[in-house]
Amino acid sequence: MSFAPYHSPKGSSANVPPAGARAGASGLRVGLWDVGLVAFRQAPFFGHGMSASRTLSTQGFKDHFGLSQGFNHFHNGFLTALVQAGLVGALALASIFVVAIWNATRVLRFSADQSERFGATMIVITVITYLVGGLAGILVGHDILDSTLMVFLISGTYLACGRTISPIR
Repeated sequence: MSFAPYHSPKGSSANVPPAGARAGASGLRVGLWDVGLVAFRQAPFFGHGMSASRTLSTQGFKDHFGLSQGFNHFHNGFLTALVQAGLVGALALASIFVVAIWNATRVLRFSADQSERFGATMIVITVITYLVGGLAGILVGHDILDSTLMVFLISGTYLACGRTISPIR
């Protein structure tokens, strides 16, 4: 798998500095994001697949910066989802968080039940934690992170749904 040469727009602040300027963790992370954006542009709709990140990052660092680095994710959960699953997969992932927040905010607005409000609060805190953490790390795709996300979303949803059954009409 090879990359097309990286060309940022003229006058853009995203011009790639020489490889030496990418020293340190911050420089590598920004370089990795550059590589990830190029990879996303190559397969925007369905992505490259779950196992392509290491190959793409290694090849991208070699082609763009002359470095022999490789990572199994792009140190940004949103970018990793875009590269691996494209827009289709990233929108599916985003919909999980959107629906969870939508339901939780409805419960927090309209319910006075303490258990329901506690469940909704669990959901809101979980979503915020994952979204903020995903800005500079893994969003999903790691066993413990995925398990924790599901436990908190399912438990929070169970509590937020309450104990009442809607009457049959």
